[in-house]
Amino acid sequence: MTDEDNLIQTGLRLFGAISYLVLTLIAFVANLLLLIVMYRGRKELLKFPFFTIALNMLIGDMLNLIFVMMVVAVPTTFAGQSIYSGCNKTFYTQG
Repeated sequence: MTDEDNLIQTGLRLFGAISYLVLTLIAFVANLLLLIVMYRGRKELLKFPFFTIALNMLIGDMLNLIFVMMVVAVPTTFAGQSIYSGCNKTFYTQG
């Protein structure tokens, strides 16, 4: 692998990591706004089962964004670590 290949891979990895971070932050802000709206109207909204289910799904998605995306996925993408390097399974094949 040449230095030019490493530079392309580094640039592509950083572009992917930054875009992944931006999209995760946008999703977090959108979920936070929805959570605020649901909190303010909780007396009326929680009378309906749909909104109770939606609130539980929203809380689960927020926890996923915080603990999986922001703690594991985004830093791993920035670091460029191969987390499947010791695994014997093939996840992607070309051809």
